[in-house]
Amino acid sequence: MEIFGIGLPELLLIMVIALIVFGPGKLPEIGAALGRAIGDFRRASRELTSDLTGSIAEARSEVESTVNETRSELQGTAQAVQQAVAEPPASPAPAATDSAPAAPADDALSEADRKWLDLGRALDDGEQAG
Repeated sequence: MEIFGIGLPELLLIMVIALIVFGPGKLPEIGAALGRAIGDFRRASRELTSDLTGSIAEARSEVESTVNETRSELQGTAQAVQQAVAEPPASPAPAATDSAPAAPADDALSEADRKWLDLGRALDDGEQAG
């Protein structure tokens, strides 16, 4: 049997020394004071443990509520995105205007495409030459 790393022979030696130093009349008072101190220490540690447990439970509930709110908002956003992807975009109604036809925009786009292709070819030629 060990208490705080002290075996039975060491404990008996400490008790004998305490009996010699304090005497038989004072030893019961010291034992009672030591018992009260240990009881107070246990009570304080239980209170501290219960306070910490309550604080941890409170913090956990706050975190869980925040996570649940965030999760529900993300699910709502995901559903909105899925609906937006599933629905075809509404095409604008053709407007009857006297402006020029859309061919110049197509020419500009094809011109930009040609420039990109020329740039790609130049890069490819440079890699093959090097």
